[in-house]
Amino acid sequence: MADQSTDRIEEDNPSPAASLRLETLKGCTSPVATLLFLCNGEAMHFTYIIERGADMSVLRQSAATRLNGSITPEVRVSSGLSANNVCSIGTCQLIAVFPRATIEVLFTVVADDVMPATLDAIIG
Repeated sequence: MADQSTDRIEEDNPSPAASLRLETLKGCTSPVATLLFLCNGEAMHFTYIIERGADMSVLRQSAATRLNGSITPEVRVSSGLSANNVCSIGTCQLIAVFPRATIEVLFTVVADDVMPATLDAIIG
């Protein structure tokens, strides 16, 4: 269930289709975190990594669809995600709610086979 601050963000800024509450477990040393949440009454999961050195944030296409994110078609060629250059499908703007900050993240959306199967997003 979303708290009041998340509800307020969604009402005040309806442009992103989804809001994510991203929290890490106290004492967790793994850089990968999994978020479990309810979306329209359905249990969902979202696995992400925060990469401080990344130049962009990347989201797999199926995760954008699961989150009801609106994908704006835009082709970007990127390197560093795999051995070859990768063409994006588009961009998707989401609100990420962390314990101490709320930010809008512009994700570059890529085909599912570009990302590891266990990862939905890289937040840079």
